[in-house]
Amino acid sequence: MSKNLPNSNRSTEHRHWGDHPTEAQDEEFFLLMSLALDDLLDDEQQATFSDYLNHFSTLASLWAEWQQLHHQMCAMPHAMPTPNFVGRFEVRLAQQERRRRLRQGMWIGLVTLILWVSASAGILAVGTYLFVNQSALLAEAVQSVIYFWAAVVAWFDGFATTVNTFAATPQAVGLGIGYLILTVGLLTGWIQYLRRSTQLVEVPVEANSRLSVA
Repeated sequence: MSKNLPNSNRSTEHRHWGDHPTEAQDEEFFLLMSLALDDLLDDEQQATFSDYLNHFSTLASLWAEWQQLHHQMCAMPHAMPTPNFVGRFEVRLAQQERRRRLRQGMWIGLVTLILWVSASAGILAVGTYLFVNQSALLAEAVQSVIYFWAAVVAWFDGFATTVNTFAATPQAVGLGIGYLILTVGLLTGWIQYLRRSTQLVEVPVEANSRLSVA
């Protein structure tokens, strides 16, 4: 530590004390004062530091001020977190996040409700306008819907009649029976294949005992 202090190893007889400390003496004094505050001075450095305090009153006053400030800082209580500080902080953070999401959900719901009410009011207004001022066009639209529904019903009735007529013929009956037999045969074969493919292979007792011994 003393290697960083210029002139700290020189004896008092070789020092030249003036009325005011020089720049080099100020630098050396501040280094010594820093070490003194941390109680790191050796005997030679302590003697040099005492010489500075005895010869220069300004440095002695500065040393007293720094000592007072150092004692005040050491006397200050250390900032320590209270017990369960982290747990309470996490709980408060979770509560704030929950409230934020709740407010966000309320705003989204309010905007959605306003849009729905506006759209409903607009549709109701347009529908009322069309019903009052476009009665002829509305009547034509209703007639078109009725005609379309009647055409769909007539088409289904005609298709059902055609199917019933075709099913009454001997050819249709034979075709239906053949299709039924083919379907039953395919299903039976598929089920048998699944049963055989998923059936466990039975291991003989002797072979099982040999495997266990090995």
